[in-house]
Amino acid sequence: MKLRIPLLFLSLPILFALSSMNAQGLESYQWKNRILLLKDVKSDTDAVKEQLQLLRSEDTGLTERDLKIFIITEKVLTGDGEEAPLSASEIIKNFDLHDFQGIVLIGKDGGQKMKKPFVLAPEEIFALIDGMPMRRSEIRKKGE
Repeated sequence: MKLRIPLLFLSLPILFALSSMNAQGLESYQWKNRILLLKDVKSDTDAVKEQLQLLRSEDTGLTERDLKIFIITEKVLTGDGEEAPLSASEIIKNFDLHDFQGIVLIGKDGGQKMKKPFVLAPEEIFALIDGMPMRRSEIRKKGE
């Protein structure tokens, strides 16, 4: 009986580490948010800065469409430049972004909806989202 208790305590960190591996991807946003990934070699390139400036000027549109912005380099930053607890290597692998520089739209279902080079007008992104069945359903529900 005495040996079981220490073994249980030794196994808890391992179980915790395994369960937190899923938190390193975008799974926690699925069905709640759409994601815009801005992928570049550095977070302060002219393209990333320009894209962020355009998106920030449309804050209401981002909020209405449940959009979250992440900048992907060797690490993951939020649209506000804060480090996010996500794995850049996992996101890069999952969406095949190894040599890509541009913007990727991930739908609420977790699927890639668009992958284009920088710089895109927010209206182009919003038009694509607004044409999606889930977004049309959201608009209808708000209108009721």
